[in-house]
Amino acid sequence: MKTQRLSHALANLSDRYISEAIEYTTPVSKRHPFRMASLAACLVLILALGLWQLRPQSQVITLASGDTLCFAPASSLSSQNLALSVRSRELASAELELLFPGLSASAIGIWNQEDLSLLGFEGNIGTVNFTISTTNAILQDTFIEGHETTSYVNGVAIQAGYYRSRANSHGIRTMIYYATFMLDGQTFYIECAGEESTQETLRIDLTQVLCQLIENGPLPDVDF
Repeated sequence: MKTQRLSHALANLSDRYISEAIEYTTPVSKRHPFRMASLAACLVLILALGLWQLRPQSQVITLASGDTLCFAPASSLSSQNLALSVRSRELASAELELLFPGLSASAIGIWNQEDLSLLGFEGNIGTVNFTISTTNAILQDTFIEGHETTSYVNGVAIQAGYYRSRANSHGIRTMIYYATFMLDGQTFYIECAGEESTQETLRIDLTQVLCQLIENGPLPDVDF
C-alpha cells in the first residue's frame, strides 16, 4: 500500500481501534506445574526402567532331572589371607579314587599344623576348581559377593552365581561361575573361570561336576 493510501486508511480508523491497538500486549502463556512434575516423573520412570533392563540377569539351567539351577549375578570379588597354620600334601591316586569316584580329580589334603586333624581338600576336576572343608574352618581365600538365590538339585540346597570382571586392556572380560553346598556337614565350593566368550562352556562344566559330586554324596572317611 502506498504511503498516502496508508495514511488515509489510518485516518479513517475509529479511535476505539487505535486505543485497543496501543493497549494490546502479547498474551503470556501459563505454566502448569502439575504437567511439568508429571513429565519429570515419566522421565525418571523411563530412566529407571532402562537401568533395570541393563542390570545383570540371573542365568538358569534346567537339568535332565527337571531341577533348575539358578546362577545369580555377583557384584564384587575379594580375597583374604587365611589365619590358619596348616600342612598339606598331594593325594595319591588311590586316595583320589576313594574320595572322588568316577571323577578325574587331582587334589591336596590340608591338615591342622597343631593337632594334625584333617581340615579339607583343594584341587580340581578338569577345568573346575574346588575347595572342600570337612570342619568349620574356612579354607577358601576368595570371596564373591552379590545377590544369592537358592536352588535345589536332588534335594540339596545350592547357592550359585557368576561374576563378570571389568574388561582388560584388550577388551576381554573374565567370567567366574561358582556354587556352594553342604553334604553331611562338609562344605563344598566349586568354581570355573575363563573368558566371557566361553561362558556357556564354563557353566556347563561346572554344572556337570556339581551334579556328580552330589550324586557321589559326602566324602568318605579315608585313613591317611
